[in-house]
Amino acid sequence: MFIVNITYTVELEQIDAHLPAHIQFLQQYYQQGVFLASGRKVPRTGGMIFAKAKN
Repeated sequence: MFIVNITYTVELEQIDAHLPAHIQFLQQYYQQGVFLASGRKVPRTGGMIFAKAKN
């Protein structure tokens, strides 16, 4: 299992512009059973993804 800890390095406006593509990316890996859970940090400074993979 991997824990992906994401920290934003740009303004939220730039992050929000890419959210539709990011959601598609997440859905693809949820459907494959690779991503187990994900979500935003509070305050909104990034996010976390829990992934199941061999390497």
